Amino acid sequence: MPYAKNELDNCVSDCKRISQITDNLCLAGDLNTSFDEKETHFEIKNIKSREVLVELCRECNFDLITTNIPENIDHILLPVKFSEKMIIKSYKFVEKAVLSDHMGIVVEIS
Repeated sequence: MPYAKNELDNCVSDCKRISQITDNLCLAGDLNTSFDEKETHFEIKNIKSREVLVELCRECNFDLITTNIPENIDHILLPVKFSEKMIIKSYKFVEKAVLSDHMGIVVEIS
């Protein structure tokens, strides 16, 4: 718990700081959170990780590209301006427990 909160706080702080410099910030990684509100077991409840990350996306103008992937806690967040101008498709390419305890996800931009 303390480690997760510290990591989330650092991520939020870094994204806010970097987004002040550029509007091309992308975020990819293990966020330990599903953005599907029905998947309550895929969120760090004590620190309200879903709420914090949704607010971060609003503040940094991120598009939640990988929210449509069920049981996904690894995400790729892109600037909203990308999804407004390009076709973006996200999907799972490796199931959980094949290569690691996480699924592999990919985002195609065209």
